[in-house]
Amino acid sequence: MKDEGRRFIRHPAQIPIRVASVDDIEESVQQTQNVSLGGLAFESEQKIPLNELIEISIMVDPQITLLGRVAWCRLRGEDEEGGFEVGVEFIETSMGKKEYVVDEMCLVERYQRMLDAIAEDLANPISNLML
Repeated sequence: MKDEGRRFIRHPAQIPIRVASVDDIEESVQQTQNVSLGGLAFESEQKIPLNELIEISIMVDPQITLLGRVAWCRLRGEDEEGGFEVGVEFIETSMGKKEYVVDEMCLVERYQRMLDAIAEDLANPISNLML
């Protein structure tokens, strides 16, 4: 079943990002949920107004900063205590930069999964012994 209105495939990615309003110096560190060539979604403790321009810094080395527009913002739970999910459309003209961002975020996500698997193996050394 096709998701109507969606132009790009979303890739799950739980990566820390720094979010700052273009009009304000206040910034916060958030966690992404997914990323695509068109934008990304992240979790936020605060509601962010629709169409607000924000700078998103993806915390990789070297750090990547993109400009985005809040496309949607919805409650994560029954009330504001549960926080919000925020969808951001990238406002970048360079397709190459968008592709680079998606590639980097997916690479970081794969690396995190690999490290989690290694940590789990190390935590259970007896299960790794060959009988």
